[in-house]
Amino acid sequence: MAGSKSAPWIAGTVIISLLLIAASWFLLISPVTTATAEANEQTESQAQQNEMLQNQVVQLKAQSLKLDEYKAELAGLQLRVPPVTAVADFNRQLSALAATHSVTIISVAVSPSETVVPLVPVAAATDPAATDPATTTDASAPAEGTVAEDGTVTPAAPAGVQGFYQMPISLDVVGSYTNVEAFLNDLQLGDGRLFVVSALTATGQSDSEGSGGRPTTSPGDVEMLIAGSVLVLQDTNAAPPAPVDPAAAPPALPVPPGDKNPLVPIS
Repeated sequence: MAGSKSAPWIAGTVIISLLLIAASWFLLISPVTTATAEANEQTESQAQQNEMLQNQVVQLKAQSLKLDEYKAELAGLQLRVPPVTAVADFNRQLSALAATHSVTIISVAVSPSETVVPLVPVAAATDPAATDPATTTDASAPAEGTVAEDGTVTPAAPAGVQGFYQMPISLDVVGSYTNVEAFLNDLQLGDGRLFVVSALTATGQSDSEGSGGRPTTSPGDVEMLIAGSVLVLQDTNAAPPAPVDPAAAPPALPVPPGDKNPLVPIS
């Protein structure tokens, strides 16, 4: 009889114990276990980031040792493609090449600079989505641009490269075929400013007396019209110049020693 009376109490004690264990798991143990796992993941992720940063620091230290080498390389590249138009410098380069190869420059025509527009759109060359078949539009779809009232679509003009310009230049040179060829070769491949040739026209010469800036010619000489352009690449990351305040007072002029009037005649 005593055993049967204590059975409900035992069962109740077991149920309460199970409830306490379950409550402890869900309210205490499980959250702590989850937080510990998350902390371990964060620690591992942070360790990986620290390792990446350490590798980057090592690379930057190695690159810093070659800083002077990089500066010299940049200066050489800027000589080929300067950040300014520098027309006078290019004219001096032409004169030096003409003297070296014994050719005569009849004329040099310089046109205004224009933004370089790449043949391949920049977005298509850099954006992976532009070449993704899943995101590429149908070739038969109308191009983006202006839509007229009759439904005609005028494609939008291609965008140029910011800070990258070309300055068209036309040259008229006369000399022997060998000399003109050497002049043209150095103009394109020499150590001076890069010149991109777009068109050539060569005309054979006959015996002729020089006049009007033209040299004396004979059979075997050629007159070559060279159309091309030089490039300008500006530093778009450079800080803009400080604005000038028009209301600011002009700087004071230097005063001679002893505050003497420099216009008074010396006796």
